[in-house]
Formats: sequence, C-alpha cells, structure tokens
Amino acid sequence: MKLHICQPHGYCEGVMRAITIALNKRKEHPNTPIAILGMLVHNEFVIELLEKHNIMTINRPTIDGDNSYLGNLPKDTLIIFTAHGHPLYYEDLITSFGLTYIDATCPKVEITHDIINEALNNNQDIIYIGQSNHPETEAALSIDDKRIFLYDLNDKLDFSRVKHQTPKVVNQTTLAINELEHVHNHILENIPGAEIHDEICRATRMRQEAVKNIPADVDLIYIVGSTHSNNTKKLVDVARISHPHADVYHIQSVADITPHQYENKKSAAVAAGASTPLHVTREVINHLKQLPE
Repeated sequence: MKLHICQPHGYCEGVMRAITIALNKRKEHPNTPIAILGMLVHNEFVIELLEKHNIMTINRPTIDGDNSYLGNLPKDTLIIFTAHGHPLYYEDLITSFGLTYIDATCPKVEITHDIINEALNNNQDIIYIGQSNHPETEAALSIDDKRIFLYDLNDKLDFSRVKHQTPKVVNQTTLAINELEHVHNHILENIPGAEIHDEICRATRMRQEAVKNIPADVDLIYIVGSTHSNNTKKLVDVARISHPHADVYHIQSVADITPHQYENKKSAAVAAGASTPLHVTREVINHLKQLPE
C-alpha cells in the first residue's frame, strides 16, 4: 500500500509548552500534590503520561458542580490550568481555598485574549466564534459576560443583541478554515462594519492545509487523535470534504485499525492532531508500512 504522511505531526508548540510546564513542576516539587484543572491537552495518552508522574487530572464538571472538592485537597496542592485557557473566576476560586495555581494557557490563545481586552478598553463589543462548552470558548467568554457575544457554530447568533456597529470578531483557534470563512461572511452580511480577526493558529492551519493537499488518488485516510480534540475533529471534517471518495477514519491509536478498513485499498494517508504524541502517530505509520502493496 502506498502511504502519504502529512506534515507536520507531533505536538504543536502550545501543547509541548503545557506538558513541559507540568513535568518541570513535578521535578521542582517532587513531593507536592499537583493537579490539572481539566485535561491539560485533549489527549488521553498525555493524561496517562502525567499520571505516571503522579500528576492527577480533575474533571472540570467536578469543580463547576461542587467547589467544595477543592477544599478537600491538601493545602500545598499546586493547580495547573490547561493549555486551552480557563474561566477567570477559577483564579479567585483556587486562591479562596488557599491553593496556588500555574497557568499553562497556550500563548496563541493568550493573543486572542489580548485582542479582546484591547477592544473592550476601546468600548467595542466582541463577537467570539467558537463552540459552546469548549474550554477555550468558556475562557474567552469569561473575560466579559455582557459585551462578548458567542457565535456558536451549532446555533449561530442573534445579531440584534450586538449594539456596536464595528464589533471586533475573534475566534477559537482550532476551527476549520473554510468553516470560519463562511461565518465571517455571515457576520459581515449582518454587520458590515465588523472588524474581522482570523485567530486560527498556525499549527491548526498547517495541518488542515496538509490534509487538503493529500493526493487525490488516496482512497483511505487516517486522522490520529483524541475524540476530545477539536483540532483533530476538524481535520476529519476537512478530509471528508476535500476527499469525498476516500474512506476517512478518526482513530486514537493503531489499536483502532482493522483489516476491513484497508481491504481493497491502494493508497493511504495519515494525519494527526496537534496534541497527538509523535510515537502514537508513528505506530500507525509503521503498521501501515507493513501492509502489502
């Protein structure tokens, strides 16, 4: 079987930075309880890696539903916020229980927050394009719950709520390029003076372009990454749109590959999300390389 490998694969800079922060804190504090408030990055293999270093993950719904959970943690527990950002009230919440926190928010996400804060200081409204309940979206909306309006990809936006004629438009960094262009056009049709900022991060953009550029004769595409990973799911969407005649599978690891998937297939491609460990993708690649042509 011919094999096309999409580049880049492996961790993006924001994911690598967050993992490095967590592991370095463990080295600096070998005996201190360390907990991530939510999935540090959206990949189960990374969560397993952290657990091996005695770094636990606290499900965010646990905190949102019952804050007293934090009060039961040892007072020297170090809390790490995830790469996606976090609701601002989490900071006060953590300190109210006498705990210390470290922020592992991706710098690309922080750039979006800076744009939002600058616009708010200039008395502009904000339209934020994202997915409701995604941690990156929740983090952005928490900056100002009265002047930031969510354009939910699943529910759009009631434009009558936006009073400013030139609102700033920003977005979740892991959206699909074509999807975002469509939303931008919809916003401009309703608010012609809107100021558009395309905040899809470079890592997301490069991976989506690589999937679009998979050779047309490829009839089997594997996208490797967690089902929790938005940027991985967008790669699946891009693959299905750009290669409608190929079979596209979203897999978490080589264990998800079955013979019926590649039966009678002549050419395959492999792409991976930005939080997928390199060794996981390489295992998929090596498995496919062993298949007869």
